[in-house]
Amino acid sequence: SKHDLTFRVTADRRSRFKTHNFRSVDAAVEFGNEINDHMNWKAKMKGFDIEILLYIREDKACAGVLLHSGFLSKNRNRAVMGKTSLNNAIAYLLSSMANLLPGQVVLDPMGGVGTICVEASQE
Repeated sequence: SKHDLTFRVTADRRSRFKTHNFRSVDAAVEFGNEINDHMNWKAKMKGFDIEILLYIREDKACAGVLLHSGFLSKNRNRAVMGKTSLNNAIAYLLSSMANLLPGQVVLDPMGGVGTICVEASQE
């Protein structure tokens, strides 16, 4: 039943202009407590059923449910190349949605390390 579900909240808190008076882990705990109170789900840090992502930017917050935890990319061994590289799974989804045909040209609008082009070449 839905009440037997376990979950984990992962929070990512960033601010360019001010410092928050709480840590990301504090936000995850508080948000998790609310989920537990309203849904009666149990928090579990490993082996959970659902992962909830909490993004906090400045004075705004957005939460979502991680729908896929596995590797989507065929380049599982390709490391993320610094803070500017696009996540492999996102690049894979973008190239998949393009329905590319052999011989078509792919232009990477980001032009960084070529993650979109690498994923598109694997399609």
